[in-house]
Amino acid sequence: DNPAFAPAALHAHFWHSVWSTHSGPLDRPLSMLSFATQVWFTGLAPWPLKLGNVLIHLCNGWLVWLLSRRVLGWLEAGLPAGRRWLVGAETQALLVAAAWLLAPIQLTAVLYVIQRMESLAATFVLLGLLAYWHGRMRLIRGRPHAWGWIWGGLLAGTVLAVLAKETGVMLPAYAFVLEWLVLRGRLATHEAPPSPPPRGGGGREGEGTVMQPFPTPALPAGGEGVVGASGARRAGINPLVPVFLVVLVIPGVLGLAWLLPGVLSGAAYAARPFTLAQRLLTEGRVMVDYLHWTVLPSPNALSLYHDDIRVSTGWLQPWTTAASWALIAGLLGAALGLRRRAPLFALGV
Repeated sequence: DNPAFAPAALHAHFWHSVWSTHSGPLDRPLSMLSFATQVWFTGLAPWPLKLGNVLIHLCNGWLVWLLSRRVLGWLEAGLPAGRRWLVGAETQALLVAAAWLLAPIQLTAVLYVIQRMESLAATFVLLGLLAYWHGRMRLIRGRPHAWGWIWGGLLAGTVLAVLAKETGVMLPAYAFVLEWLVLRGRLATHEAPPSPPPRGGGGREGEGTVMQPFPTPALPAGGEGVVGASGARRAGINPLVPVFLVVLVIPGVLGLAWLLPGVLSGAAYAARPFTLAQRLLTEGRVMVDYLHWTVLPSPNALSLYHDDIRVSTGWLQPWTTAASWALIAGLLGAALGLRRRAPLFALGV
């Protein structure tokens, strides 16, 4: 029902159509550009638009496979000698990608045309993470241009993802979790020879080859235990710390300073049937609902809108409020406690 996408208006004022939505603070121009370009050639017929969503979803599944293959290969290479997973990293990566592609909760992102915004944001998030991982592998090997890949993946990936949908702002947070739990702030060292590439990996740098990840400390806050190119410990701040200060901490603080005054003002909830405290309490149940729909999906729950969720007015009203938050706290506690022994579990949480 956007008049800017009427055929005559679109052909007369193409770029106006790109900026014609106001569904976010930045108008999501990359997503709108994809809609405008497709409508220019195929019109408003629904099946080409849905086909476009399916193709983006398949592309994202391929990117999930590429990223999973690298992360799982790294973790498998770091297992103690003589110990291997029952199912190898290559097979696990295929299973992860298949589960992601076929998960019923992805239905709305494919069938609802407007949800392309979410899918496109995911595309740029995955590309950014892959670029970051490639840069980190180059840094570990002491190869040139590592920092260009690291900074480019985080900055360009985040900007492009946010221009598709605001959820793309999470890219630096995902990269930090990946760094903290999997790579652990490792820098270049000559002590760790590359392990053989996984089956079918071809040995191309950053695509199949993994490094033997000798245990190293997590991202240090100061100058203790930083491993340099020679493998010796040296004083100083891990150079990855400023990266995440720039792309995660500072933007996060500025974002909170911008958002919190409006969120905390009474006017924000004056016309709503719930308060800020009630909304926060209810969010725990919503998160558990999404976990439930992901693991045990129900066709009746996979709709675009969920306006029938009961508002939590207290920890025991309904009782599932306290139970949901207890489950979330338990999962987070388990992830923190097992982050070294079971980094894959912690990463999943």
